[in-house]
Amino acid sequence: TALHPTVRPFLQGDVRPTYAFARVVSPQVTLSAWTAFARSYTARPGRTRAGGITVRNERGDCAGLALWRTAHSLDHGAILAVDLFIVADFDRPAGVRAQLLRGLESLAAERGFPALHVTVPSTASAASLPGYHADATVMCRAVSAPSTRHRAEAPAASER
Repeated sequence: TALHPTVRPFLQGDVRPTYAFARVVSPQVTLSAWTAFARSYTARPGRTRAGGITVRNERGDCAGLALWRTAHSLDHGAILAVDLFIVADFDRPAGVRAQLLRGLESLAAERGFPALHVTVPSTASAASLPGYHADATVMCRAVSAPSTRHRAEAPAASER
């Protein structure tokens, strides 16, 4: 069957059903941690600095998810930064991936951003996003948690 996906905003009701997506890229994440993280990207009136889009298949099931925020790049200035990009339609991943990318590119263009930075799992290759190139590699190392006296406060959800 032909893929006729629809792109729509990531809503509060999408948080719990997309928990399995989070487990694909972060198997240890708990439902409560995912809920807290994902809620900061849900569509709300007046929220312009963070959001998300989903791609739905013809049955209405979520087949892809991208969570984004505004950020600044040394090379590009203000950009749309995609923190989570997951395609979960194993039968037709290229179609879902293309829809997600078109949705994100349209969003970035509508907002006047000159670039879109997409964070993908370390297992992805540059070939998995046609037309994109590796601009940087994000390195990660776990560190011990600072004492509460010195802990940096995370930005409030309203600031995203």
